[in-house]
Amino acid sequence: MPYILPSLALRSWLKTWNAFAPVKFSESLLQTAESAVAVSYYKMQSIAVRYGKATLVGGVGDCTFNIQEKDPYWLHVIKVLSGFAFYAGTGAKTALGLGQTLRVNQSNAYRK
Repeated sequence: MPYILPSLALRSWLKTWNAFAPVKFSESLLQTAESAVAVSYYKMQSIAVRYGKATLVGGVGDCTFNIQEKDPYWLHVIKVLSGFAFYAGTGAKTALGLGQTLRVNQSNAYRK
């Protein structure tokens, strides 16, 4: 994949959130994410990282998600999870330091 799919990112954040948070979010968010979150911009490249004898392949760069959901509850959950991504990481091997994620609020920004 040239960029991460929103549903995969949200699945990763939701799994970690529900494992540690005292308040759980419903897994039905994943069905909502399939139709309500889309990639609007990406500039990423794949990169290989050596870890002992293993080579792990991941991506580095920018990826912007456009949230099309208008329901206030789901919009709030998606925003909470995307902010949590900084602490949880995204994808596999986050305990090793991979999947570092930073949410940048770009509600009034645009890219050329």
